[in-house]
Amino acid sequence: AEQYNDVPVLIGTNSDEGGLFARPQTPEQYQAATAQRFGQFSERILKLYPGDTPEQAMRSAGDIMRDTTFAWPTWAWARLQAQTGKAPVYLYYFDQSLPAADGTPTGSRGANHGAEMAYVFQHLDQNKTTPWRPEDHQLSKTISAYWVNFAKTGDPDGAGLPHWPAYKNDTAQLMHFRDQAFAGPVPKLELLQTLEEYFAWRRTGR
Repeated sequence: AEQYNDVPVLIGTNSDEGGLFARPQTPEQYQAATAQRFGQFSERILKLYPGDTPEQAMRSAGDIMRDTTFAWPTWAWARLQAQTGKAPVYLYYFDQSLPAADGTPTGSRGANHGAEMAYVFQHLDQNKTTPWRPEDHQLSKTISAYWVNFAKTGDPDGAGLPHWPAYKNDTAQLMHFRDQAFAGPVPKLELLQTLEEYFAWRRTGR
C-alpha cells in the first residue's frame, strides 16, 4: 500500500473521450457485447448506457469506452491519491466542442480524446481549418497558465485565474473547462459509481 511517488498530480478527462473509438453496430450486437462483458452488471449498465437504436448503441459504446478506459481510472486515481497521499491532486473535466467551418459548434457531444492538448500548448492557430472563437483563445490562455504554474510550483493556481481546488473525497470538486474555467462537481457521478461497483466485483468476485 502507498508504494508510489507521492507528488502533486494534475489529471483529467474529456467529455467525449470514447467518441473516436466507437464503431457502428446493431442494438443486438451492442446488447450481446455488453452482457458478455459486464455479466451480472449488464442490466444496470444497459439502463445507464442504453442501445435501443443503432445510433444509441454507437453512442453508448463510445460512452462506455470513455468511462471504463479514461473517466473511471482517472477518478479512481484522484480518490486514492486524496485518500492515501500527502501531495494534492488536481482533477479536470474538459468539455469544449470545436467550432465547425461556419463558426457554429460541430454538434459533437463534447471534447474528443486529446482535444485539450491544443489549448494546453496554445497551438490553436496551427489548425488553420478551424474558425477559433475568442472564447477558445481565452480558454487556451487560461489552461496554459494553469499548466505552467503547476509545472513550476506543483499548484495550478495563480494570479488572475479562477481558484482550482485540490480534489478531496468529501467535496469531490474538479475544474471544468467549457468556454471558461470554473470549479464544480464531478460530472456523471452515477456512471462512475456504478463502474466502481463493477470493477470491485471483477477484482473480488463479490
